[in-house]
Amino acid sequence: MTIYRPIPACNIEATYNVITQTLTLTAEGVVGNATHGINFKMTSITGGLKFILGAPSSNNNCENIPYQFSESFKIHLPANTLLSEAITIITQNEPEGEIVPIFFVGMFQESELLPIAADAFSQKNTTPIKRTPVAKPKNTRSEEPFGIKTRARIAEFAFV
Repeated sequence: MTIYRPIPACNIEATYNVITQTLTLTAEGVVGNATHGINFKMTSITGGLKFILGAPSSNNNCENIPYQFSESFKIHLPANTLLSEAITIITQNEPEGEIVPIFFVGMFQESELLPIAADAFSQKNTTPIKRTPVAKPKNTRSEEPFGIKTRARIAEFAFV
C-alpha cells in the first residue's frame, strides 16, 4: 500500500523568471526504491506560498536511491496578496516548513543598466531644430472640417 507523504530533501531552490512568469522549484535528496512520482504540491497558506515535497511510497523501502527533481508553476509574482520574497516548503526533514528565498531572474541587473542609462541620457551632438510659431486661433462653421496644424517641441535629450 502506498501513501503520499513528505520526502527528505536538501539543496532546495526557488527561481522565478519574470519574463515567462514561471516559478521553478528544485530539490535533491535520497529516497527508498519504492518511492515514485515525486512532486511539489501547492497548499493554501494565508499571505504566502506553501508547497509540500512528497511522493507516494510504501513502508518497505529497503534501498536508498538519490534523486534530483525540478517542477515549474505558472504564477504571477510579486503579488499584492502574497509574500513574494520567500516560500515555505514542507519536507520530511522539515515538517513545520523550511523558508526558501525566491531568486528572481530575467530582469536587468544594476550593472547592466548603468551603460544603457548613460548612453540614453547623454546629450546628442545634433543641430537644433528650428521652431516655428504656432498659428493663431481659427474659427470655423460647424459644417466645415476643423484641424490644428502645429509642431511639437522635442526634448534636448532625445532617444535616437
